[in-house]
Amino acid sequence: MASLSCTVGPFLAVTSAALSGAGLAGGLAAFSPYALGMGLVVTALSLAVALARTAVVARLRRLLPYVSRAGGALLVLAGLYVLYYSWYELRVFAGAEADDPLVGTATAVRATIAGWVAGLGPWWIAVALVLLTLTALALRTARRRDRAQ
Repeated sequence: MASLSCTVGPFLAVTSAALSGAGLAGGLAAFSPYALGMGLVVTALSLAVALARTAVVARLRRLLPYVSRAGGALLVLAGLYVLYYSWYELRVFAGAEADDPLVGTATAVRATIAGWVAGLGPWWIAVALVLLTLTALALRTARRRDRAQ
């Protein structure tokens, strides 16, 4: 759920632009796939956490100190990039040249990842999420049968 706060900016930008440009139908057309995609991701993650067993959680807890430090480092790096990007935007708005190697690299990486996801298409991503959910449910059922015997 914490990741949703990171996507509220793009969400509001896309839906408000669609509402102002194409009216209510355009807003719904932009909002519906976005809501479906976010709902699928949050549902898949929630199911994965709910179906995780004590043994898996115990193993993952050993990694927790490293994950916390790595997550903290990534958070600091992301914050530094946001700070740098804000400074970059202020320079561009003030009339400076818009060519920046760091921002250009980050934009190219984002465009590459977006291209991969767009190349897959929404149906393949939905199929992958459904398969992951079904696999998790099958594992849960198998574990329950093993415990019952």
